[in-house]
Amino acid sequence: MGSPDRTDWFLQCAARIADQTYQSSIGVGLRDTSEMQAYLRALAGAGFLRGYLLLGGGEPIAYRIGDLSGGVYHGWWTAYLPALAKHGPGIVLLHMAFDDLIAEGIGCLDFGTWQGGYKETLANDWGQEVDIALYGRGPAPTAAFLLHGGAVSLRRVVRNVVVRLGLLDRVRRLRRGPLRRGERP
Repeated sequence: MGSPDRTDWFLQCAARIADQTYQSSIGVGLRDTSEMQAYLRALAGAGFLRGYLLLGGGEPIAYRIGDLSGGVYHGWWTAYLPALAKHGPGIVLLHMAFDDLIAEGIGCLDFGTWQGGYKETLANDWGQEVDIALYGRGPAPTAAFLLHGGAVSLRRVVRNVVVRLGLLDRVRRLRRGPLRRGERP
């Protein structure tokens, strides 16, 4: 999908998939909003948008979306229906996207942030990214700085304890469990 007239349909299909994923339960991923529709239409109209949708039985089961810039496909979001995970719809769609991008002459794919087993398996290069927060002067920015620093430190400590205790996979499964049952955590 790269044409503006198909972006709304693509976004509707992809958002239905995204709504059923773990990422949705933590507030990240693709959303069908009027702002996103306008943004995708503009990118598609300029020839930058690339969206891929995998259908199974006529229904959307996986999507991948990103943009082209400087000869590189930059992946933004990808998801598949959790109930179909054992069939690998995400990796099937990724290979279909590879074929399309190669046919288009694109020689580089940026998987984006986050970690994933397929990224380490398929990538031939990687780079480190960091987030930088800038704060102004005064009481409110100072309070924001202290709160942010405390939250980041607490998250790091809790994660390290969970990893040292060998509980990371168990915590992830517990977090994702309600979503698999169709509940909101």
